[in-house]
Amino acid sequence: MVSLKAGRDLKNRVLGDLLGLIDPGSQVQVVTALHKSIYGLNEHNRLEMHQGRVYRARFIGEDGLLASSGQDGTIRLWQSDGTPVAQPLVGHQEDVVAIDFFAKRQQLVSASYDGNIKLWQIARSPAGVPTWKLIKTLANHTERVFDVRFSPNGRWIASASQDGTVKIWARLGRRAVEPVATLQVGEPVYSLSFSPDSQTLASAGFNGVRLWSGKNFAQVKALPNTDSHIWVSFSPDGQRLVSSGFERTIRLWKADGTLVANLAGHEDNVYRTVFSHDSQVLASASADYTIRVWNAAEGQPLRTLRGHQDEVYRVQFSPDSRMIASAGADDTVKLWQPSSQLTSGLLNTAEFWQQENDALWNDLQGHRNEILDVDFTQDGQMLASASADGSIRLWQTSNDSIVRLPHQRQIFDVIFSQTGKFLVSSGLQSLNFWRPDGTRIGTRDVSQTNIRGISLNDRRNLLVSGDEDGKVVLWRVDLSKDQLLSQEQELLDPSTLDPSMQTTKAHQKPVSSVSLSPDGQVVATAGEDYTVKLWQSSDGQLRTTLKAHTGIPTSVHFSPSGRLLVSASKEASIANSVGEIIIWNQDGEQLQTVTHFKDQQLGDIESVSFSPDGEWLAAADSRDNSVKLWRIANPETENLKLQPFKSLRGHSAPILRLRYSADYNSSEGYLLASASQDGTVKLWKKEGDVITTFSEHRREVVSVNFSPDGRTLASASKDRKVLLRPLPIGYSNEVLDDLINESCRKLDDYIDTNQFTHSDREMFGRTQETRGFCQPRVEASETNSQQAESQ
Repeated sequence: MVSLKAGRDLKNRVLGDLLGLIDPGSQVQVVTALHKSIYGLNEHNRLEMHQGRVYRARFIGEDGLLASSGQDGTIRLWQSDGTPVAQPLVGHQEDVVAIDFFAKRQQLVSASYDGNIKLWQIARSPAGVPTWKLIKTLANHTERVFDVRFSPNGRWIASASQDGTVKIWARLGRRAVEPVATLQVGEPVYSLSFSPDSQTLASAGFNGVRLWSGKNFAQVKALPNTDSHIWVSFSPDGQRLVSSGFERTIRLWKADGTLVANLAGHEDNVYRTVFSHDSQVLASASADYTIRVWNAAEGQPLRTLRGHQDEVYRVQFSPDSRMIASAGADDTVKLWQPSSQLTSGLLNTAEFWQQENDALWNDLQGHRNEILDVDFTQDGQMLASASADGSIRLWQTSNDSIVRLPHQRQIFDVIFSQTGKFLVSSGLQSLNFWRPDGTRIGTRDVSQTNIRGISLNDRRNLLVSGDEDGKVVLWRVDLSKDQLLSQEQELLDPSTLDPSMQTTKAHQKPVSSVSLSPDGQVVATAGEDYTVKLWQSSDGQLRTTLKAHTGIPTSVHFSPSGRLLVSASKEASIANSVGEIIIWNQDGEQLQTVTHFKDQQLGDIESVSFSPDGEWLAAADSRDNSVKLWRIANPETENLKLQPFKSLRGHSAPILRLRYSADYNSSEGYLLASASQDGTVKLWKKEGDVITTFSEHRREVVSVNFSPDGRTLASASKDRKVLLRPLPIGYSNEVLDDLINESCRKLDDYIDTNQFTHSDREMFGRTQETRGFCQPRVEASETNSQQAESQ
């Protein structure tokens, strides 16, 4: 909404538009921010009518109806677009902490700290609006009720209480509900679970886990060593039972109470352990800040999910069991998915979750207090989270605008082909080929070590790679044949730079950077043996070795014309962080050496890049985590002069890669991207003002590159992912107008839901202001659409 307000304010400056007085840089920033907000948006809606903590949020039925319960003693119903049912379900006198739904009869049961259980009938009016009616209050407990459950067949209702009992009610008809049993436990009971056949009830509390069966569940079996377990759950197939709580182990049982395994690994309390929907996998949420995934057959550990900064209270599988949502005391919802296995449809759920690569798919932030519940819709496309901040938030579980290219190995570099038809990423022993939609074309194992740098030249059908063994390989790629972009065909015909290079290294130490000249005639390589070398791509002959650097060369980059080459270096000793930049002509003659920016000594330089018009030089300075910008006088000539312009600050750790976009012929100019060890990518205007920051990666970002048309930004990280982010198609008024319309469309549900109910006065005012701005645009859009259809 903040980005939309900036866009709205910019559009409302009509006189400035007419006179051309709006700063083009401001328009670039606003358009980029608005575009990022729209296409990076996961929060769909915010529901804020409860007064106090929200304990439960549950999707009930197939139409996306949501039920929530809270500290204010009410249950609320919300339609799929977030519209609240006008009146809450009232009657409880204290916190409503548990709800359950029986879909066949469209009935809801609720449990409260007031000691009561209430049964409600949910229906729809002729207009399709949800309605409710209280059927009966079941008031037999003498203290707080912690849990309530329908049996799967709908015949029984069970409740668990602080009074040390489990109550059983029998469903004798559509509305008749009668108490039939009070099961004595002796200590508070916190959790209940019916077996899928409704024949057995499991209870958990400070007096242990018990299995109740037989007539009116009178027969009991106490499970050993479960005195501190407060959670119990049957598997969906009824073959297993799991219990966990205030001890570090989880116990897996057969349905009859026979112990299968003790699941050890957590280092603190385990609040929840849930089965996947196909019963193959378990996920546990713990106070040790982790989620652990286990094989549900025998209890073997599959993986540990790390990323939360505080205790994890809740964990839930998506309906297809291919995603896990977790939430807790750090106010965030995290979505986990081993993305490298998404295309492996033949893997069962246990195999799917057994991979070792990082599985954090998305980090959903926005709640202002701990999160107490999460639930997926039946199609898995939406997730609800309930929080102690008094709100329920609805999240989209996928963001199709950001394409993820998952790797099973570490990544060092990523680059687009100049046609934009595919990307290449390099990593441990391999080159990986992808289409821009995320389809993996193929992987070629090409080395025994890490491939540190790659460079591509479509004009000459060349790809060059350099690895940690000092080897440089030139690959000839036939880009004219689409069939070469399929795994069945021979992707590449490798040939080395020098016939002897199959046994002789190009550098005596690791290769740190490679660059192909724009015409593809020359390959520049930088090695940790203190040399930069120029090679002839046609026959692999070494043209010259450049030895002017006093430190270890880290980066090489040709100017747009190929007449100049820039190289950068760092000191071998971390304690003595001194870097230098050298500019050479195409024959390898040293033209200029830079060791200072204004009056400051340069630190280690990790990356250098010429702008696409050759008028700027950018360097990543590790001394202060900045980008140093020089304006170039007499660019592309041997009489060039570097004029220090600006030091760009904002990263909190060293910058590892710099790249310019290539759209310098447009009126908006080109952009600069910086990838940092702090896990972020920043976009800068060509003269150094920061436009936006991308922070989706979970580890340091080692490479960044623009697509040829400047509309996609690729970044590679040590989290083993390449992310492809869409960028605005331009920065004109027309683009801004389209983005504003799209923002209004996406905010429509939120504005309608919150137009009268927002607890934050400032946000309420902003909502009303946005509604007044957006509504005419939405109505105009609908009118235009109707007119187009009529024609």
